[in-house]
Amino acid sequence: MSFEELRIHPHLLRSVKELGFEVPTPVQKAAIPLLLQGSDVIAQAQTGTGKTAAFAIAILQTLQPGSGVQAIILVPTRELALQVVQEFRDVGKYCRHRTLAVYGGASMNIHGPGFGPLAARHAFACQREDGRSRRGRPHA
Repeated sequence: MSFEELRIHPHLLRSVKELGFEVPTPVQKAAIPLLLQGSDVIAQAQTGTGKTAAFAIAILQTLQPGSGVQAIILVPTRELALQVVQEFRDVGKYCRHRTLAVYGGASMNIHGPGFGPLAARHAFACQREDGRSRRGRPHA
């Protein structure tokens, strides 16, 4: 099976090829079609098998322009958050999207321009240092 056979958008296909992916890994072959159908997927595989690219491809393919925040990915560490953001930026190089890592212990300015208005308009979810998640709406 090829990435073309997975029916991913040409912009995603272009960036995937530029990143050096020639054929989908087993986890990508299994997960991408299910994710594109809107199914929930739990994938377990070794580091470096393309799990993050699989869900990045599916999320980027299904984004609707102008619809606000459409995906929130919670990860346990700041380092992993930054890695996931970079993967989305690499895979979505030719797609119009904004990807942002939000984590504690940093100035709000580090999150980039537009984060303040984004946070003020949309519900949010975040990972606290004690490991529990908190959901809510920011105070105006």
